[in-house]
Amino acid sequence: YTLAFLIINCSFSIAFAQPANDSLTNAIILSNMILPNSDVVTNAEAQAATFETDELICESSIASWWYEFTPTISTDYIIKSEVLGSTANDSSDDIRLGIYTGSAHPLTEIFCFDSDNGDGFGEDVRVPLTADTTYLIRVAPNVASAIVGDITTSVNVFNTWDGSESDDWSNAQNWSLGTVPTATSLVQILGTVANEPVI
Repeated sequence: YTLAFLIINCSFSIAFAQPANDSLTNAIILSNMILPNSDVVTNAEAQAATFETDELICESSIASWWYEFTPTISTDYIIKSEVLGSTANDSSDDIRLGIYTGSAHPLTEIFCFDSDNGDGFGEDVRVPLTADTTYLIRVAPNVASAIVGDITTSVNVFNTWDGSESDDWSNAQNWSLGTVPTATSLVQILGTVANEPVI
């Protein structure tokens, strides 16, 4: 008996979807009404991201995605972009973060961060933003194919105690944002204040 084997060689590739906010015109709006506000781009989406003509971050043309944020008060904001759960602490999770003004490419770059001070080699920065100015935030993995997790980008703001009304922690008028802090709020008490808070 002769046994014949039929070997079928199949080759295929998987095409990942780009992030919904891959282009500037589709930038996801991060609301200033609910802070912290965040969005996640999956590892697969990050690897499928593209770059546009005249799109630069830290003077480099690399694949990225976009967010839009318009603050309601002029103060310092905390912007983070990090690989979720990263413990790599090396270039495999390296994220760049750019902040711009304008409405179309080429934009005006206000800040560019590649300081690797967030989780892994992500970014965790404090930047002064002006009320009623629309900012475009660009997130770009240094080497998309090396990223080992999903990437979260968030905006938060410090709620500063000024004690202008009383010592009552629960009085919204004692806070810079006009709201009482919650469990997810960033709180700071600076120097001498009119009234020390009582919780």
